[in-house]
Amino acid sequence: MRWIKHFFEWLVFGLQGIDYVLFGFFILAIVMTVLLFVKWRKQSKLQRAEFIARLLDKMRTDAEIQSFVKKIEGGEEWYKDGFFEDMELQREVFHVLSFYNYICYLEENHVISTEEYMLFEFSIQSLARNASFQNYMFQLFHKTEEESRMFPFYNLLDSCAEKMPGGFLDRKSENYKKIKC
Repeated sequence: MRWIKHFFEWLVFGLQGIDYVLFGFFILAIVMTVLLFVKWRKQSKLQRAEFIARLLDKMRTDAEIQSFVKKIEGGEEWYKDGFFEDMELQREVFHVLSFYNYICYLEENHVISTEEYMLFEFSIQSLARNASFQNYMFQLFHKTEEESRMFPFYNLLDSCAEKMPGGFLDRKSENYKKIKC
């Protein structure tokens, strides 16, 4: 605290000619730093809003995502016998789940805020309540675990865990329909 007293003594009694100019530049530098910080924050918020808008636009306009969301909301059973022979459906499912996994990853790592995540939450929770999604995630989770591979949709599963029926981690659970690969 002594340095504050010395600073004010210097400010009041110690300034002479050139010191006033230097002090003026010091004050100007502080003001410019504050203004640059304010501008940077505003620009950062605008870039963040543009990023969220692009994600929302992709969710609303991507044909595969729209097609899959209609299946989910219509209650269509897409994970059924023959799923593993339909390469197009598998690719569509992987594309859509990767998109939602990315959204969950962004929220989990605080890249997007909880409020921004809420813009996507309805779709993610609709997905979590879908029986085909639950069965697919169950089978994929246990298959990757059995093969000692990394589960590709960990962030999505983590976000949906509370909506999933019990026994998800139990390989022998009767809550999930198993399909032969």
